[in-house]
Amino acid sequence: MRKICIFAGTTEGRKLIELLQGRGVQIAACAATEYGGDLVKGLEEVSVHIGRMNAEEMVDFFAAGQFELVVDATHPYSELATENIRSACEQTNTEYFRLQRESGAENADGVWVSDVSACVEYLKNTKGNVFLTTGSKNLPLFCEDEALRERIYARVLPMQSSLGICAECGIARERIIAMQGPFDEELNAAMFRTANAKYIVTKDTGSAGGYADKIRAAQKIGAQAVIIGRPQQVEGREFEELAE
Repeated sequence: MRKICIFAGTTEGRKLIELLQGRGVQIAACAATEYGGDLVKGLEEVSVHIGRMNAEEMVDFFAAGQFELVVDATHPYSELATENIRSACEQTNTEYFRLQRESGAENADGVWVSDVSACVEYLKNTKGNVFLTTGSKNLPLFCEDEALRERIYARVLPMQSSLGICAECGIARERIIAMQGPFDEELNAAMFRTANAKYIVTKDTGSAGGYADKIRAAQKIGAQAVIIGRPQQVEGREFEELAE
């Protein structure tokens, strides 16, 4: 049986695994977090590895698994994970494929900034509540400025680790929305309106991350979308091409 490793803590990663089931493929699915692991649990002929690995740990994992190829289906903003996966594949002479999530750049109604730091600098010169849809990973950067922190509503995954980061950053409990997305336009708009948000911060997460619904919801309530651009992308294949 052919053996494939898929870094699959994303919806499209699970979709790819489901497509491969019953086709004589033994799959090792890797996810950095429990939340990502939940997306791929319960699938036949799939072993699940949960936890972050550095490049050296990946080398050992690939060597032990003797995979024919590795698919990097990580989030488009997980540049360190992609770098480590590519490096480990090179060191173990394992074929590497990057699953490229489609961009929502055609729905570009908003202010685009290059990265999180640029987003923070932009927001520091504004007034009104800020609704972050970018999770907890970069929350500390947004909260370094006390004045900005007091304006933030943070939407994070309903995980203890995410809530812990919110607490460490000093986000008031009434300004934390712990829910699992993606969310449709109406639910987004209801949340943004309840927070009296003037600025909606998002990443270019594509359809899998509900990007278009967030943009439309921001427009619906008259808020300004602030979009953090993607890091430089490794050349990859979109879902249909890679699946074929």
